[in-house]
Amino acid sequence: MRFNNLFVTFRLFVNRLTDGEEIIREHLRSLRQREAALNALEKENAELHDKVNLLIQEKGAVTRELERTKVS
Repeated sequence: MRFNNLFVTFRLFVNRLTDGEEIIREHLRSLRQREAALNALEKENAELHDKVNLLIQEKGAVTRELERTKVS
C-alpha cells in the first residue's frame, strides 16, 4: 500500500513538472513572437527616421532656394 501511495505521489509530481514545462514552452514561443514583432517595428521606426531626416534636408534646400529667389 505504501508503495502505491509513493507511486501516485510520484506520478502527480511528474504530471506537474510536465505541465510546468509546457507552460514554459508556451511562454517562450510567445516571447519569440513578440521579439520578432518588436524587431520589425524597430526596423520600420529606423526607416521612418531616415525618411524624416531626408524630408528635413529637402525642406531646408527648398527654403534656401526660396530665399535666394526672393532676394533676386
